[in-house]
Amino acid sequence: MFATCYLLLIGTAHAQSFSLGVYPPIIQVQAKPPAIIKSSLSVQNLSDESANIDIILKPFRPSEKQNGETNDVEDAQTSSFLSRDVKIFDGNKAVKSLSLNPKEQKKLTVNITIPDNENASDYYFSIIFISNNSSISTASFSESSGGIATNVLVSVGPTGPTIGKIASFSAPSYVTKGPVPFTINVENDSKHYITTDGNLVIKNIFGQIVGDIDLLPVNILNESSRFIPDKDNSDLNNPKAYFKENFLLGI
Repeated sequence: MFATCYLLLIGTAHAQSFSLGVYPPIIQVQAKPPAIIKSSLSVQNLSDESANIDIILKPFRPSEKQNGETNDVEDAQTSSFLSRDVKIFDGNKAVKSLSLNPKEQKKLTVNITIPDNENASDYYFSIIFISNNSSISTASFSESSGGIATNVLVSVGPTGPTIGKIASFSAPSYVTKGPVPFTINVENDSKHYITTDGNLVIKNIFGQIVGDIDLLPVNILNESSRFIPDKDNSDLNNPKAYFKENFLLGI
């Protein structure tokens, strides 16, 4: 089963005295043309010094690697969409830079215009807030000093059918005690992104349910796959679902 989920977290970026917070870190949009979408976005200067910030829109696509990695790309179609249809507003004024006083928080509006003739497609891009003294010319935003980003996932519909599968599912063949790690990889074969919602049910040899593990909702970009951890596993480098039963008996 696939459903839409919003991850509402606060992210921060630090570089010497430069420190920013942005909320939310993910914006998800599903729209049928024509449409005008407005989404709120807050950015805060967490430092004790004033900050001059550039706002950059940068497209990305799924990486050839698994587990949700992405690559910054020079995608002509997405770049055209960004320059034409995406604006960041401070009040009634479209802006490409900001000046924030110490501890100041500013509420912005992400304005996305979907014209009537827009074809069904997905657009993935980052709104990067970066210090005037930083550069992203030779590195992705996640590697740049003094920068933080909100990722935006846009599906222009009709999106078509949602197609996917559990590409792989495994656990150790033999264990003497728990916790037991399960590896779950879900593949999205759709032309649009999906957000997973699921759980892992474990039964004993008598058919009784002995475990019910809630899996973490994750975004899987179009035609890519991702490993799915349980909700309590915060280790993104080891995305497994754990059955936290120490005493094990039987299959």
